[in-house]
Amino acid sequence: MLVGVAIWLTTNYDEAIRLDPRHARAFNGRGMAYLENKQLDRAIQDFDQAIRIDPTFAQAFNSRGNAYAEMGQYDRAIQDYGEAIRHNSTLAVAFSNRALAFETMGQYDRALQDYDEVMRLDPILAKAFEGRRTDLYKKRTENERSR
Repeated sequence: MLVGVAIWLTTNYDEAIRLDPRHARAFNGRGMAYLENKQLDRAIQDFDQAIRIDPTFAQAFNSRGNAYAEMGQYDRAIQDYGEAIRHNSTLAVAFSNRALAFETMGQYDRALQDYDEVMRLDPILAKAFEGRRTDLYKKRTENERSR
């Protein structure tokens, strides 16, 4: 995202929050703008606030997981993706994000389980991961052979 667009979005979300300080989606949206602009601490603060306002807001957990993943904190990211899934078991993007985090951590079986769930929930999104799943099967097989 272009910096100018992120600033414009942030300003609009600031106004929405000013008008309704209990607007969880506005905090999540502004957090996403901060995330796109690599202002990760500010993004997490907004995702935290969105979750405080609506503790069942799956997208806010998914968004905060993305911020933690961007920071290399994959355990925390996986926790948040799990919470997103707990609150919305059809949120395919949370499964795909968690699969990527599991894959990064070398937990190939768990990543494959999540990729399978993405295929079930959203075949169009799953198309983007077909090659990655094939590579992951190869990594898992190589990992098993090296034991």
